[in-house]
Amino acid sequence: MKLLPLLCILGAVVPAGAGLPPADLRAAATDLARRALAHAIDPTAPEPTNTVDALRAAGPAFVTVVLDGATRACQGTLHASTPSLADEIVAAAARAVRGDSRHPSLSRRELDRARVIVSLPSNVRPLGGSAGDPEPIDPRRFGLAIETANAAGILLPGEAKTFEWMLAETRRRAGASAADPGRALAFQTTVLGEVPMPALEHH
Repeated sequence: MKLLPLLCILGAVVPAGAGLPPADLRAAATDLARRALAHAIDPTAPEPTNTVDALRAAGPAFVTVVLDGATRACQGTLHASTPSLADEIVAAAARAVRGDSRHPSLSRRELDRARVIVSLPSNVRPLGGSAGDPEPIDPRRFGLAIETANAAGILLPGEAKTFEWMLAETRRRAGASAADPGRALAFQTTVLGEVPMPALEHH
């Protein structure tokens, strides 16, 4: 499946069959992400391992690193590309350390001060309307992805305040044009975070 890098309300419903209270699932997911981030920064740190059944099911995930109330790094996929949620979290964390071209590599000193958010996308669906003018959605409840032939732009629920900004920003990040306006997808997320998701749109 196509990997979609995140160009970074709160949680919907804990995934069916998770088998853990929400607080315990949140702790397990963010702890795994934090250990994966530490190992990606310093390979001599212990390798991240999952011991929670709820994270063994397949599914996509995003990892967001929040520093001083703002997004410091964020990576993930909208479609599962590994056998388990745990693997998705570890892979997203590794990319967040060095794979976010908008930011320099994350340091251990920053990680020690940072907060971590794991977002689990679900209910991905095409948006109605024309390719260049999709139907509006509530950015507080839904995320938006624009997929073009060569790239994709994604905003998670809560990162935008208005649909107009959300659409313009995802189109910009996807490199959408009149010749290739891209395909618009809406989705929801379960957010397992140490802090709320920071907004990227500022007025």
